Amino acid sequence: MANTTIPSELIQASVALGGSPTTTTQSASDNTTKIATTAYVTAAVNSLIDSAPGTMNTLNEIAAALNDDASFNTTVTNAIATKLPLGGGTMTGNIAHASDFTIDAGGDIILDADGADIIFKDGGTSFGKVQNSSTNMIIESLVSDKDIQFYGNDGGSSVLALALDMSDAGTATFNQHVKLPDNGYIVLGAGEDLKINSDGANSIINAAQGYLALQTGSTERLRIDSSGDVLIGQTSQTGYAFAQKLVVGDGDNNDGITIQSGGTHQGNLAFNHSDGTTAHGRISYQHQTNYMQFFVNNSEKVKIDSAGTTSLFRAGTGMLPTLVLKNANTSVGDGAKINFTSGTSTEGAGIAGRGTALNKADLVFFAGGNVEQMRLFNTGELHITSGGAPIAPTIKHGGAVSDLAKLRLINRGGQAANKGGLLELGAVTDDGVSRSDVLGSIAGLKTNSTSANRDGYLQFSTSSGSALVERARINSSGSMLIGTTTTPSYPHKLVVAGGSISDGIAAIEDNDVSVGLANVLLRLTFSGDSVCTNGSLIYMTDANSVIGSITAASGTSVNYNTNSDERLKENIVDASSQLNTIKNIKVREFDWKKGGHHQVGLIAQELLTVIPNVVSAGGDDESKHPYGVDYGKLTPYIIKAMQEQQTLIESLTARIETLEG
Repeated sequence: MANTTIPSELIQASVALGGSPTTTTQSASDNTTKIATTAYVTAAVNSLIDSAPGTMNTLNEIAAALNDDASFNTTVTNAIATKLPLGGGTMTGNIAHASDFTIDAGGDIILDADGADIIFKDGGTSFGKVQNSSTNMIIESLVSDKDIQFYGNDGGSSVLALALDMSDAGTATFNQHVKLPDNGYIVLGAGEDLKINSDGANSIINAAQGYLALQTGSTERLRIDSSGDVLIGQTSQTGYAFAQKLVVGDGDNNDGITIQSGGTHQGNLAFNHSDGTTAHGRISYQHQTNYMQFFVNNSEKVKIDSAGTTSLFRAGTGMLPTLVLKNANTSVGDGAKINFTSGTSTEGAGIAGRGTALNKADLVFFAGGNVEQMRLFNTGELHITSGGAPIAPTIKHGGAVSDLAKLRLINRGGQAANKGGLLELGAVTDDGVSRSDVLGSIAGLKTNSTSANRDGYLQFSTSSGSALVERARINSSGSMLIGTTTTPSYPHKLVVAGGSISDGIAAIEDNDVSVGLANVLLRLTFSGDSVCTNGSLIYMTDANSVIGSITAASGTSVNYNTNSDERLKENIVDASSQLNTIKNIKVREFDWKKGGHHQVGLIAQELLTVIPNVVSAGGDDESKHPYGVDYGKLTPYIIKAMQEQQTLIESLTARIETLEG
């Protein structure tokens, strides 16, 4: 039924409506005399309650919550007046709490006691206080003879770090170390007689006056007196001519200094300059190898091993270790001699310098009972003598006729790799460059450090400026390596490597002919044109016969030949059709991974399924064993297919001509 509007003239002063009449719900802000619907009233009530909890959504519930106090505002105001403001104030009584009392401040906690004392009590009994005395902070224990203790937490455990014993005048006992910062002092004595400190780089014990002494069992063992002298076993010294800074011994016993070191270390006695630099003089005993060393100017000069062998050393270019035996006389024939004897012998063998003039002497070698056997003259000549007459130097082998005389250069310095013997060859030069007299060398060197392993290599070097540079080697497998020291993964008997490709790597030349060709790995050069006319340059053979060759057909061309002689073949017949075979070959375009070069060609693995005999099968490692294609072997297949195509073309041409007829 449609809504019905009653004209205003029909509305009486009082109208009673039956049923469920409806009207428009007015807005909540409408304050006119319009009829209010139930929806309007509900909305007004909900707005008044405004989501109040269920226990306070009526006036009665609100009155009950206020204890039915008609003067609730006054009551609350009076109660607040008795409380300490958040901003602080003055309390008139003590603070008492039945359990733990916690102060949780967002900032500092400040205790301001105008009476200067903060007193700590337990059950009403005072046990300690913190006091202000003329702005000095005093911490005092109030119980007689009770300690002041400082605890901390170390890894979850309570630790007594410091205890001050009040029954012992405040003696301090630390649980562990006492650490002071750099330039912090431990001071002993009322007059600061002894100070101990570290400045960050040095540790210092300073006796302000008198001497510094070390005692054991109340007996003085060491003293540093006021002059800086160190006395061990004595309390005074009357002065020593050369060394008084360290005095050892009491004068009544066999005294000395013992330097004791571990079995794998060394003991040292060092002599330094006053500038404090590295030891310039040193005596050292090596316990592991049992030899004594003497150093002068920070360089080893003498060594005596456990067998009594004495070695002399001298550092510097052109400087030789020198043992000087000086004869005060200057007459011809005078000099000095070293004898080598054993048992009761006095003249078994010897070396002597025999003067021929001042600053000139021959070096004479004696053997066989003081008989001269060799002389090095001051002119540089070496004479090996027999019965006093010079003879040619001879290395003689006393074995069978088949045995060879040997000259051995043996390195006895251990089993390290690259140790061995070296033969240097050269001539005298005057350019003043180091090693300028050595022009070349041949060395036999060890390839490993394994004991009893004799694998080695022969090294050939030539001089380049002041250094010898390896040019070639023959390794332990018999391969000749030129320009490299590394045997390739596929060992060859001759390996030529290194150098610049722009200069060429290797050449085989006839009569020293040299053609300036750049970017050549290997070149074959011949002096005469006749060699390059129908001449075979390289033959490839098996054990019994030639299987291929590279020949010079003329002075301007080269042929690459594979054997095809009829006399070498049997069962010769016409080849079967190859047209379908050629059609099954897939011609591909691709880019090489190395270099990115684009190419049209064949895939070896694909061709393997079509014509296997033109493919060389590879392995799992494509870098060392790649698959390959012999494009030359495809030529017969292509020729046969072209012949078949030509026959087909000729047949189709004939048919077309007949049809066009």
